[in-house]
Amino acid sequence: MSRGGTKAAPKLFRLWVRSGKPFTVQPKHNPVVEHDGGTTATHLVLTDEDATSLRALLAEYGGDVDLVYSTRQTPEQKSERLALLGAGREDTVWPSAACPECAWFDPLLDQPCGRAAWLPEVIDTLAQSPKPQQDMEACPVPHIWSP
Repeated sequence: MSRGGTKAAPKLFRLWVRSGKPFTVQPKHNPVVEHDGGTTATHLVLTDEDATSLRALLAEYGGDVDLVYSTRQTPEQKSERLALLGAGREDTVWPSAACPECAWFDPLLDQPCGRAAWLPEVIDTLAQSPKPQQDMEACPVPHIWSP
């Protein structure tokens, strides 16, 4: 599987088979996939060429077959993951060392205290639970969220 001397990169694919004849197949470098004629769903690591070959093979068994490239994460998920990891905020200092352990902590906000930025109904609902109540009472920087 090479193009112009370079090896094709494998990708994560989702295989979903509904109905059709039973089959057992083992795509190269993947576990065995057994389909009993009902519903089968699994992930496979394949090159585009291997995926095309597998699609052709599975078409012979009938049924409804989806074999689609599965992006690992959407751009929105990537952005949120990087924000949670602090990308671009390496020099950020939280108001207190206790903040990251607090139930009200939200690193996705410019000001990381959810109590100061979340919707009132969210705050009211969370405030009814014991851990957020304890964190509110023990907060070393209440000036951030108190009126």
